[in-house]
Amino acid sequence: GIHAKRVIRLALLGAGESGKTTLSRQMRSTYGDGFSKNYLLEHRNLIRSNLIKTILTLIEEAEERNVGKFSLEAQELIQDVKELDMDDAGMYQINEDLGYAVGKIWRDPIIQQVYTMRSQFQLDENAKHFLDLAEMICRDNYRASQNDIIRNRVRTVGRSAINFEIRGQKFEMVDVGGQRSERAKWKRGFENLTSVIFVAALSAYNQVSIEDSKRSRTEEALDLFEQVACSDEMKNIRDCSLILFLNKKDVFKEKLEVEKIPLTVCPAFKDYKGKAKYDEALDYVIKQFQKRVKTNRDVFIYDVCAVDTENVIRIFNSVKKTILRSALDYAGLQ
Repeated sequence: GIHAKRVIRLALLGAGESGKTTLSRQMRSTYGDGFSKNYLLEHRNLIRSNLIKTILTLIEEAEERNVGKFSLEAQELIQDVKELDMDDAGMYQINEDLGYAVGKIWRDPIIQQVYTMRSQFQLDENAKHFLDLAEMICRDNYRASQNDIIRNRVRTVGRSAINFEIRGQKFEMVDVGGQRSERAKWKRGFENLTSVIFVAALSAYNQVSIEDSKRSRTEEALDLFEQVACSDEMKNIRDCSLILFLNKKDVFKEKLEVEKIPLTVCPAFKDYKGKAKYDEALDYVIKQFQKRVKTNRDVFIYDVCAVDTENVIRIFNSVKKTILRSALDYAGLQ
């Protein structure tokens, strides 16, 4: 067809911690050129470093909140972890004994109790995944799995582009940093775009913003989505489709239905009168995002779990159809 040779350019936007980078890593590992040896090694170091930072955060929160008294063994291990030295690159010297210590501290009842309070402080959503593997991660022969890399938290600074191909159709995806300091650079990402994918975390409804502890993360995402949807850049590119990925649906469902955290804890959702059920709550959240689009532009909305490769592949296949269809629509070729 006419559009087969055209490269589909996607911009990936969203607030910090929404899971944009996880999505682009999924595309890279599934359709792109995968992860090089250097990339794997670099991630191994980052995963180890994040592991130590995570356990230190939990220890600090336990002490500040006076959750209880650690056992003598735990106190000694905590002291060892606190005395770790960082090298010039901000990495910790890792060995197997350290893995044992981190695992033991993580399983301590006091740390487990603090972990249940995690929405009150900043803790990576994949903390449990890595802490459960602490011993393995600190072994000399540890190799980061694809799943580890996809879940590993690395803040995106600047723009990183990946190229991939799905059934003969070439894509270029530009992942733009989500933190506030990065947003000025968004404007430059709007040239020759086929589609803007905005990512927001469904599960963020009971969390505060990373950059402003007075604001809820979801309110920040709604405002940001409105800015993007109503921006001059979007108005100027008529044939650019807008896609909203509501990510972390697994964590959202867990919070809502298992942990029983009501949707109304989020100021933006205080009028929700429905049940604590996934489908009903999702419909309500979708409507709140739709209300923010003040133009008559179509928004295609998907609920996603970015760490689930199968789910991402399925969603991306329908996104591909959506993008091509709207590109053809505008070209008057349907």
